[in-house]
Amino acid sequence: MEWSVSDRRSRMISPFSQVTVSEWLENRIKEGTVKRLRDAMELDPANARVTAHLGRCLADQAVKQGSDPDEARRARGEADFLTSRALKLAPDNDEVKKLREDVVKLLELKRN
Repeated sequence: MEWSVSDRRSRMISPFSQVTVSEWLENRIKEGTVKRLRDAMELDPANARVTAHLGRCLADQAVKQGSDPDEARRARGEADFLTSRALKLAPDNDEVKKLREDVVKLLELKRN
């Protein structure tokens, strides 16, 4: 019962886990894969860092040579949306600002 009513960000990921939600989210960011970052967004959709890192990961995926053009276009749009959203969630976070700038540059390079 205590676990279910405790603060989400400081509690363990599950009642019997030794890993906190914050640690688990940080591990997903470090892994840096689209799947792992999507998993993290499901747990904490308002986390600006997770959102920005997912956007950056999708932008990288979109500019890879040989990717499906339709899939690349979708990934570019999602990357732009996610990093823009992250910036709205945390306008003063330098890491989020940097990730947004990186995505904008990547997408500009791809267009040219």
